Amino acid sequence: MSSFGRLFRSLSAINGWSLVIVGGLSLLASLAFGAWAGAVVSLAAAFHGIVELVLRKRALIGNQGDAVRWMALNQLGLAASLSVYFAYQVMILDADALSLALMQPPLSDLLSLYPESRRSQLVDMLPLLIAVFYALVAGVSWVVCGVTAIFYWKQR
Repeated sequence: MSSFGRLFRSLSAINGWSLVIVGGLSLLASLAFGAWAGAVVSLAAAFHGIVELVLRKRALIGNQGDAVRWMALNQLGLAASLSVYFAYQVMILDADALSLALMQPPLSDLLSLYPESRRSQLVDMLPLLIAVFYALVAGVSWVVCGVTAIFYWKQR
């Protein structure tokens, strides 16, 4: 087997199992805390992991062309699922609740290290900074899933 084939076997197994395990653990935590959006994205991650493992098995037993194409599309679906979740998190961000949380220790203790003008500026900018963070994470997920999708697609 070529090193490229070994890389496919390893990468697809790691992708699939890590999505199933992280999705499952995240689902348990989300259910424990009543975070229904987290539960939905956890189920989506676990689903994409299961699909990855099923398609991997098909690719390894001989139906490589179709299976790897679907694996590539599954990676794009994973990036889309994550992006929808990140967008939802930005949309439900409550600036007032965030400001209130910043006034409680230990965050208030940390903020007290800054001058008042800088502190209020930071508190005012925090919702924007969080939105930018989610956008960056979504972008990184598209890059990682996109590169993986291209790798899978080239396996045909």
